[in-house]
Amino acid sequence: MIGAILLNFVSQFLLYLNDGSIAGLYDMTDPQYYTQMVVYAFAQVGTGWQLHPQAYILLPILAFLFLREDFVQRPWFIRFGYWIGVAMLFACCLPGAPFRQALGAALGFIAIFIGVWAAVLHGRAVKAAKPPATG
Repeated sequence: MIGAILLNFVSQFLLYLNDGSIAGLYDMTDPQYYTQMVVYAFAQVGTGWQLHPQAYILLPILAFLFLREDFVQRPWFIRFGYWIGVAMLFACCLPGAPFRQALGAALGFIAIFIGVWAAVLHGRAVKAAKPPATG
């Protein structure tokens, strides 16, 4: 999970959105349908730090949580901590366009997949460490 947090941190320095995607709202009262009002939904260009002000807060919190050995050993964190970390990594990547030639967004979403894999491996390790039930 630490690797996923570091990859997400590095990805914030790269472009997350570099195109002018548009969404069109058409005036259906015009019989010729030529007039339209265009709403620019994602017409932004920017790095992760410019587009994700929440990452300034979430990434240090994630690093603090996963680097503290005493915190990681708490029962609620053992059960839910990794999945909360995945959700926070996902929040650090929105908005983003990973399939529109934005390298930062692609790396950010790769970091999410690494975080999911870490959470799955953690869950398997916790289940393997439990003693078998007798009865």
